[in-house]
Amino acid sequence: MHFTHVRNLSGILAAGCIEADSLVDRSSALRVEAGDLSVKARRKDRRVPLKPFGRVADYVPFYFAPRSPMLYTLGVLESAVDWEIMTARMWANTPDDQDRMRRRMAEFLVHQRVPVACINLIVVRRETMKNQVGAILAAHGSDVPVAVRPWWYFENV
Repeated sequence: MHFTHVRNLSGILAAGCIEADSLVDRSSALRVEAGDLSVKARRKDRRVPLKPFGRVADYVPFYFAPRSPMLYTLGVLESAVDWEIMTARMWANTPDDQDRMRRRMAEFLVHQRVPVACINLIVVRRETMKNQVGAILAAHGSDVPVAVRPWWYFENV
């Protein structure tokens, strides 16, 4: 799952892809920053030790589970992802396990761009947002389905 603000959707559709932070045109494609700015700043400095290398900001992040900690404030192998945490509804740190939140933030990274054709579903919190997203998609000639799944979101965000 990749998350962004609804006001960024038209720019993504016009560009034909979701772009990494280091490439995105902030004057048209990215209207609203959806992530934590301090995390985004660290991604510009953190090196990726595998081909095609670069910095984490050169990659589009995807999360393995909804309700990511990133919505509230490099895993690519099955053995590196804590799937129990990914499927858990409650994943806060506990006295017995002080690393649950970090493991929940596991993500996979796609270098530079993800074509819009790779998007197979857009998930929103409310029916009114579904209608708004549907209108944006229609204006761009896109037929990507939109689903309402409030349980993928935090109550107070």
